[in-house]
Amino acid sequence: MIRIKHIDEINLKQSLSETIDANLIKDVAAIIENVKYNGDSALREYTEKFDGVYIDDFEVSDSEMDEALNSVEEEFIAVLKKAKENIYKFHEKQKRDDLIIFEEDGKILGEKFTPIERVGLYVPGGTAVYPSSVLMTVIPAKIAGCANISMVSPPDKKGNISPLILAAANISGVSKV
Repeated sequence: MIRIKHIDEINLKQSLSETIDANLIKDVAAIIENVKYNGDSALREYTEKFDGVYIDDFEVSDSEMDEALNSVEEEFIAVLKKAKENIYKFHEKQKRDDLIIFEEDGKILGEKFTPIERVGLYVPGGTAVYPSSVLMTVIPAKIAGCANISMVSPPDKKGNISPLILAAANISGVSKV
């Protein structure tokens, strides 16, 4: 039977520490440090270790993007474009304008919304493919005014990113994969 607890009964810090393995935290910290200091060579090492494939060049070329777009069915492209339109309509309504209030005593109050210049997005891949994740992360960033959107996704066993993911990246306007 599931026991429902009231928020006052929960020690969040203790609950989190019980679910997070200390060795896992140590391993992740070591990976981050290795990548920080060794860059792409560390990424190659981990891609080989975790994904089982060696990748020389991580960046997907424009020709690979075009090839992926041309390799998927036209019906899939049409579905992506319709989904893009729907997602755009929804998130466009969430966009807020700057607010400036000039008080009689000379004070100026307000909020200013400034887009992040660059964002990096992770899209699951390799064993599972989620083109919808591309659309649902890229489109809000585009609407917010982000000019440079880079996306990463793990490779399959042949070292490739799914053409479905790349087609979604192409249609949604990703700057770099």
